This record gives sequence, structure tokens and C-alpha cells, in this order.
Amino acid sequence: MRFKGRFVQSLEESSFDTWVKYYRKDENSNNSQISYYTKGALVSMILNLEIIKNTNAAKSLDDALRMLYADFEKDNSKGFTDGRIREVCETVSGKKLNDFWEKYITGVDDLPLDKYLGFCGLELINENAPENILPDIEVKSENGKLIVAKVFAGGSAYESGLNSGDELIAVNGIRISETILKTVLKNYSPGDQIKMLISRKGIISEINVKLLKPIPKYKIKESEAKSDEQKKILEKWISG
Repeated sequence: MRFKGRFVQSLEESSFDTWVKYYRKDENSNNSQISYYTKGALVSMILNLEIIKNTNAAKSLDDALRMLYADFEKDNSKGFTDGRIREVCETVSGKKLNDFWEKYITGVDDLPLDKYLGFCGLELINENAPENILPDIEVKSENGKLIVAKVFAGGSAYESGLNSGDELIAVNGIRISETILKTVLKNYSPGDQIKMLISRKGIISEINVKLLKPIPKYKIKESEAKSDEQKKILEKWISG
């Protein structure tokens, strides 16, 4: 969950707008919407951990899915309403899930993945090296030119005014290619400012780019010491 679109579009909206927006992506999609595949999987994960913790590892999201399947067996002429899905999850969890639903399904609160992974003795580690200071753009080569394909909100390029479609020509007077760009940037640190010579729609200009801390990229690490409760929750999560 690295991109700012998660603060703009809820999981519910993403699912509803699938055929309008998700399959018609443009260069700004990561800044204005989220994937209901990616966020849906993450929300399902933390919902599962919520249920496991609330029931002292006696039940999981699997039990909710079994109840929903039982509904289908009784009457397969209709699907599942949002209300019924929530009702079933609350029944299995043994508590109301108003806050969870309003924040993470119908709302745009950031997912507290570190909190939920902490339930089972896991932690998030940012593996984006500090020297990787401009990971917030995607570039492509076109006819020998280095073109910005995407700019991600919250990063150095976005905050400095670089746009999709800009041709990157030079950094601090050094002519760049995709390989040279990465090499040159290794000489700078977050907080430094560089001058980027660009061509935008045929007009040459120079943009001052203040280098920010890189957008994080996480991996999951298992804690060396886990409590009995964490071990129990982890075992239930892994084994179902």
C-alpha cells in the first residue's frame, strides 16, 4: 500500500467502479484510486486476524465464509447483501465491527497492517534503501529519449512538479539515460536539491527537485520472541 490513491477511493468504491475506472487506467491512476484486488486481499487479511483475536483463535474468516455458503445452499436464487456479509462477520467475531467497516471498507483510513501483523508476532520492515531516493517515478525509453511514464503522489518528483510525459535530459548538468540516472542519484541524499533539465511538449526548462525520503517498500519479518497468544494467533491464521 504505497500509493496515495488509497486515501482517495475506498474499497467499496473501487469494487463499484471496477469497469468504469480500474480497467481504464491512466498515468494518474495510482494517485486517485486503488486496486480492489490488492486492498481487498489486505482487508480480508486484517479482518481474519480481527476475528481470530476476538475469539481467542477459536474462529476465523473461514467460519464466516462457511455461514455464507450455508445461506447459498438454502437459497441459491440470490447473492449476498453488504448487510448480510457484515452481520455474518460480526456473528462469528462475537462483536460489532462498525469501526472496522467504516474505516477500512467504506472509508479511506490507512490500513494498520503493522498493528494486525503484531497480533501474531510479525512486523513490517521498510526495505527501500535510503539511497534509493527517486523511486517515485516510472520511466521508459522512447526513440532514445528518457520519458516519465508515471509520477506517484507524495514523492520527490510529484512535489517538485515533474509530470507524466516529461523527457528527462540531464541532472545537474549530466546527460542521463535510465542507467545513468540511477548512478547519478546515488551521489545524493534525502534533503538535497538537484536541477533536472527536461523537455515538456517541446519546451526546454529546468526544475528544482528537492529529494524526499523514498516511498517505503515493505517486507514482513517474523519476530524472534513471540508470546503464547501471538503463537496461537499465528498458528490459527496459517492453518485455518
